[in-house]
Amino acid sequence: MDKAITLVWQGKYDNARDLLRRAMEIDPSFYMSHAWVGWTYLQAGSPQQAIPELEQAYALDAPPWVASWLGYAYGAAGNRDKAHRMIEELKHRSVHGHVAPFSLALVYLGMGDREHALDKLEEACAANSQMLLTLKMDRMLDPLRSLPRFGALLKKVHLDE
Repeated sequence: MDKAITLVWQGKYDNARDLLRRAMEIDPSFYMSHAWVGWTYLQAGSPQQAIPELEQAYALDAPPWVASWLGYAYGAAGNRDKAHRMIEELKHRSVHGHVAPFSLALVYLGMGDREHALDKLEEACAANSQMLLTLKMDRMLDPLRSLPRFGALLKKVHLDE
């Protein structure tokens, strides 16, 4: 998985997917392979292609962060109803365990709700979320880059240079 993630950050999406699909052949019931293949599509700006892989991962009882990627994909692909259902699912899961604000931020962002996404990212910052380390590289966050609040957030977590 680590090598595939590195390949994605380098923009080598096809290479990353090839590597992840090999892992999937070894164990097709392992949610992580499906989730990360879906993520490569999200990073490449292809949410519609991400949906089947993320739905498969979600069906394999994946953790909440997979639901957030799926919700983002639904929203970015134009299915706001399904994206909103994923927000409700994440809120429901938070009653029985922790759901990171960063996860909710992604779904709001997929739906085009930049203000709620930023609210959740600021909550993630207040909670010292490790996911904030991806703020500078994660292409799903591109719609926020020109906003002053996002710039302030980058500065706050020392990723502004």
